[in-house]
Amino acid sequence: MREISSGQTFFLKKIFPVIWYGALGYIIARALAAESWKTEPLAVLAPTLMLLGGYLLMKRYVSTLADKVLDGGSFLLVRRGLVKQRIALEDIDDVHITRNDNPPRLTLKLRVPGKLGKEIVFIPKGLVLVPFFKHPLGAELAERVKRLRTN
Repeated sequence: MREISSGQTFFLKKIFPVIWYGALGYIIARALAAESWKTEPLAVLAPTLMLLGGYLLMKRYVSTLADKVLDGGSFLLVRRGLVKQRIALEDIDDVHITRNDNPPRLTLKLRVPGKLGKEIVFIPKGLVLVPFFKHPLGAELAERVKRLRTN
């Protein structure tokens, strides 16, 4: 089985939030300790809004990502946290890849919801240098699913 999900997922889900919240928490703590918020309220308000905005963006775009996706030929093995799900390619209704996101996100819409829900979202392995072209992995998966549906 080949891994088709990116190694960036661990960084985005585990390391980046610690850096983000830690840095903003440090900035807020420094502003509160120096009492600069009394004369300059934006010293605390701006990083607090960034903290909230970061939380909402990470909840929407990062926490839903599958940790690992393996391609077994006629099926995909998906893991998110401790939950694993085997998905036959015939059970995939649609393959959608974002073109302008960095990193791109590949979404598999399932015919019947499984343990991980109706949609499986992951960052595909590989680099696309031209932003408006389809990711080759997304195109390959879409073609395989389409081929299985027509047979």
